[in-house]
Amino acid sequence: MKIVIDKESIIKAFTIAFYAVTGGDYSDVKDAVKEVLEKIGYEPYEEKQKGKWIGETDEHLKGMYRCSVCGRRVEDLTDDVKIHIGWEDCTVADIYPFCHCGADMRKEEV
Repeated sequence: MKIVIDKESIIKAFTIAFYAVTGGDYSDVKDAVKEVLEKIGYEPYEEKQKGKWIGETDEHLKGMYRCSVCGRRVEDLTDDVKIHIGWEDCTVADIYPFCHCGADMRKEEV
C-alpha cells in the first residue's frame, strides 16, 4: 500500500536523523535531502487530485461507491453511522474523506 507523506515532513525527518548521526550543519543536511528526493523523482502529495465517490448502479455492487480517480470501491457505511451514532447527515465522503490513491473526496468549503 502506498503511503502519502508531504515533502516537508520527509525533509524534517531526514534532517533530524542526519543531524543526530553526523552532528553536521542543518542547512547542508536539508539541501542533501532535497537533492535525494529530486533524484528519486519524488512528487509531493500537494499535487493530489480532487475526486468524488460515485454510487455503483450494478445490482451486484449495490451499496458500494467507486473512486472517480482510481476506481477503488468502498462500502457504504452511512446507514450504520446513522443508526449507531446518530449522525443523520453523514455522507460517504465523511466516512472516507480520502481514497487510498490520495484523491481528496471532501466537498469544497463554500
